[in-house]
Amino acid sequence: TPPRPAIVMVHGGGFYFGNRSELADAAKAAAEHGYVVLNIDYDLEAPRWTRELDQVRAAVNFARTTAGTYGIDPARIALLGDSAGATLVTEAALTGDHTAVQAVVAWSGAYDFLSLPAQAGASGGDTYQKLASVADPAIYLGCPAMVCPQVYRQASPALALTPGAPPAMLVNSDAELVPLAQMTELAGALQAQGGAVSTTVFGGARHATAYTADANAPPLAFLDASLHFTPPPPPAMVAGLPVGYVAPSNPQQAAAVGFALAQLGKPYVYGATGPDSFDCSGLMLRAWQAAGITIPRTSQAQSRAGAPVAGTADMQPGDLIFIPGSDGTPSDPGHVGMYIGNGQLVDASTEGVPIQVETVARWQSQIVGIRRPGTGSSA
Repeated sequence: TPPRPAIVMVHGGGFYFGNRSELADAAKAAAEHGYVVLNIDYDLEAPRWTRELDQVRAAVNFARTTAGTYGIDPARIALLGDSAGATLVTEAALTGDHTAVQAVVAWSGAYDFLSLPAQAGASGGDTYQKLASVADPAIYLGCPAMVCPQVYRQASPALALTPGAPPAMLVNSDAELVPLAQMTELAGALQAQGGAVSTTVFGGARHATAYTADANAPPLAFLDASLHFTPPPPPAMVAGLPVGYVAPSNPQQAAAVGFALAQLGKPYVYGATGPDSFDCSGLMLRAWQAAGITIPRTSQAQSRAGAPVAGTADMQPGDLIFIPGSDGTPSDPGHVGMYIGNGQLVDASTEGVPIQVETVARWQSQIVGIRRPGTGSSA
C-alpha cells in the first residue's frame, strides 16, 4: 500500500509516572483508522527537562528515518499527547524548529507554567489541583518558578511559540484538573501568530484519557484534514456482511443485524433516521423496525426498553449496547451500538465518521447497559 501518515503518541503522568498503555485505546483507534502509530514510553527519572522533550523529538526522528521499514510517509507525521504528554508534544511541535511535524493534538495539557497556579486558584479547583499546579512543573523543570522563571518560560508552549507552527487541536474539559484557561491561552497565542488551531471543550471534570471514548473521532478527522489523508476503505463486503461473518440463525436478529450492516459507510447525521444517513439511535430504530419490532427513538429511551442482558458474555446478535457518550450519563446514556456477534458491533458515532464496525473491547470500560429488544417490558 502507499506510505501512510504516522502519529507519535506520548502518555501523561505528571512527567514522573505512567506508561504507554494509557494511550492504548487511542493508539488502536488510530491504527484501525489507517495510521501508523508509534505509542512511546520515555525516561521518567530526573533530570526531566529537556530530556523528556528530547526523547519525543527522537521518536519523531525515528519515524522519519525508518519510514521505509514501517510504511510511513515521512512528510506526514503528527504528535498526540495527553496531560503531561500534551505539554511535551506541544513543546516539540509549536516551539523551536517544530521537530518537523505536520500536526499536533493535545488533550488536557499545561501550556503556561507561570500562570498555572493562579489559574488553578481562580477556577475554584480542589486542593489536589492547586498542589499539582505548583508541584508538577517543579518536578518537570527541577526548580520552583521563583528560582528559575526563565526556564518556566522556555518550557511553556504558550510563552515560547515560534512562527510557522503546524496546525494544532487542543482538547480540555471545562472543570477538570488542568484549568480550561491553559487551553484558551495557548489557542489565543497561536491565533495571534496566524496559526491554525481547533479547540474542543467537554463539559464536566474528565481529564485526558478519561474522555478517550469521546475524543478519538474528532482528532482523527482533524488529522485527516491536516495531513491530507483519506483513510482506506473498510474490509470488503459480501452481501452487506464483513468477510467471514456468519449471520445469526434467528430470523429477527438476522433482519436487524443485516439492516445495520447494510448501512456501513453511510454518514452520521444527528437526528437522522435514514435512509441516507443516521444517528446512533436512529440506526437502531430502523434496524429493529426491519425485524418487525418497534423500539423508542432515543438512546435514553432505548436503554430502558426490552429485556436487560447481564453482561457482554451473555450478548446475542442484535442486542443494544449503551455507553454515556459525550452528552449522557450512566443512568441516561447518550450513545448506543448494536452487537453483531464475534465481539463486534455496528456504530454510528459522530459527525465526519461513517457508520462502521468496531470491537466491543473498545467500548468495554464504558458500557453501562445492554438491552434485548422485543423480549420484555421496559424496566
